Amino acid sequence: MVINFIKNAPVGENYRDHATAAYLIKVNPNAPAQALSDINLQTHFYYTQREVGHMGMCNVQAFINTKDPKAIYPEIQYWSYRFTKNQVEFGKILSNYGFKDEFMSEIQSINQDFEILYIVSALLNTKSRGKIELRGADPTLKPKITSGFPTNSDGVATSIRERQQCKTLLLNLFVSTFQSTTFMNSCLMTTEILWHPSGIVKMGNASDAGAVVDEKLGARRLKNLRVADGSMMPTVPSSNTYCPIHAIEAKAAAMITKE
Repeated sequence: MVINFIKNAPVGENYRDHATAAYLIKVNPNAPAQALSDINLQTHFYYTQREVGHMGMCNVQAFINTKDPKAIYPEIQYWSYRFTKNQVEFGKILSNYGFKDEFMSEIQSINQDFEILYIVSALLNTKSRGKIELRGADPTLKPKITSGFPTNSDGVATSIRERQQCKTLLLNLFVSTFQSTTFMNSCLMTTEILWHPSGIVKMGNASDAGAVVDEKLGARRLKNLRVADGSMMPTVPSSNTYCPIHAIEAKAAAMITKE
């Protein structure tokens, strides 16, 4: 790889993201097929006109603490989606998550005869660290992403407790398939990212060797370069990153305007 360096900084290190697991459950074989667009129109109507139901595709969200059900701060976030039978849009959504073709084909085959309940769990306080590296000097090459999951013992322990609690819930609601040790071990070994990349252009003070930008979002030892997105956060925040990143952008705009 031949790249002329302007400054050598630890860009790409300290990669953080939320570790997730997905559960796909087939239900309601006798339910009629219904277009996803029709469902969204119905839910939008009920939400805006009657102030009931949910807005968007996500049906249910929940937050739990696996060690203390009365704790103020959760460890795990759940959300679920319901896809009706023979749902064309379901395959499109799965493809956006990068699932392999053989997996998508199998799930779409099941969806022809069953509704699909898609439950996702996310580890909110991720301590594992990965990195993002260039594959070459060609800017069109996709980067090499090493998630770092699971490299932190606390996160692994929390994920195991989450799987056990989810197993109990699913056993109560559905079938005995979840009693299979092989199935549960497969769940523990299968982890995805949540597309919340953070930390690779970390903010920190001058004594922090891993910091890339300063307290004003400026790249250290470079002029006229700022970073105003999720990559400057030293760690990924609990739950979603949408609002924190908007706050970063607003603060950056205010600082630039003031200067």
